[in-house]
Amino acid sequence: MSKARTIVSKDLLSPESIESTTNRELKLMMICCEENAPYGPASDTARMFLQLLGMAYERFCSLTNGRDSKQTKLSSVTIAIYHAQDEDYPSSEHEWNSYDGVIIPGSLSCAYDTHTPWIRRLHTVIREEIHENRRKTLAVCFGHQSFAHAFGEGSNEIGRRNGEAIKCPTGKKAGRKPFNFTSVGECLLAYPLTTGVDTNSKAARTSLEMLYTHGDMVGTLPTVGLSLGGNGEVPIQSAAYFASQDCALKFNQYADSLQHGSSSTSTSHLPLTGFLNRDDQESLPYAMTFQAHPEYVSVDGFKVHFLNVLKTMEKLHHIDSATSKQASEDATRNFDRVLTDSLDVMVSVGVILGWFQD
Repeated sequence: MSKARTIVSKDLLSPESIESTTNRELKLMMICCEENAPYGPASDTARMFLQLLGMAYERFCSLTNGRDSKQTKLSSVTIAIYHAQDEDYPSSEHEWNSYDGVIIPGSLSCAYDTHTPWIRRLHTVIREEIHENRRKTLAVCFGHQSFAHAFGEGSNEIGRRNGEAIKCPTGKKAGRKPFNFTSVGECLLAYPLTTGVDTNSKAARTSLEMLYTHGDMVGTLPTVGLSLGGNGEVPIQSAAYFASQDCALKFNQYADSLQHGSSSTSTSHLPLTGFLNRDDQESLPYAMTFQAHPEYVSVDGFKVHFLNVLKTMEKLHHIDSATSKQASEDATRNFDRVLTDSLDVMVSVGVILGWFQD
């Protein structure tokens, strides 16, 4: 590594389990985009994602229990922290390649403020390092917006047009919000697990409910991105990114064919199995982005960061006191729903990006 840096880690298996199974460590890097409370500091943000991934992997294991006793288990997750605001990134290809994936979290900044050097640099990294090398990436909120906006900056190349982050035309959002799936979203996210579990007895979801705090949103996607769903106020709540425009088009056609094929069975039984088993991994998205904050369902995420962000939004007059109170009370009352949906989303992300399996 180029220099010493903060690394947070979490053990996922007991010492006895580690001794009796084939295991591996999931090594991720986080490009921190906010150093200050209430969303930061960076180490707190990393711990939110560490808790989230641990909870999601536990759910993944419960869903796959007994399916494959020879499956390699994750013994631990580590997250190395890099600092976008300091333009701090891996200094070599070897350092980049030492990680299994990238997390780009939220920020109090705006993704379209490209006059800010560190934001402009982040967008270059997204285009030239993450996209070009198809590095497995999870991005949320500011990260979701930055991913789209990065492709719209002064390029006419295929796959780098039209991506844009904008202010929410209907005002700032806070609290529990639903989004309805597109055909691609149904294919990728409608199931509690996308491989290895018989879902014939389970009705496919048509929407998700997660926790949000934001004033900006993705207005348009580049041609390498596909929307996973949205609602009337925020049409693009989530997106998947592919190696090329052609790969995105092919996957879109695949998802549409499932949705408009058999009315009862074609989308209710493991729609991703064919893609997950393909040798051509470019058929799958390399990045998954969400306007929501799935990390808010972690212990620290909900009791500390989510509630403090609401208070800050109220203090800054981004939302009024009634909206803040309603969002807090509603999220508390419906926490089990957003917890389940957020963890199921992360199980799907873990499978699709290859983080939870070989």
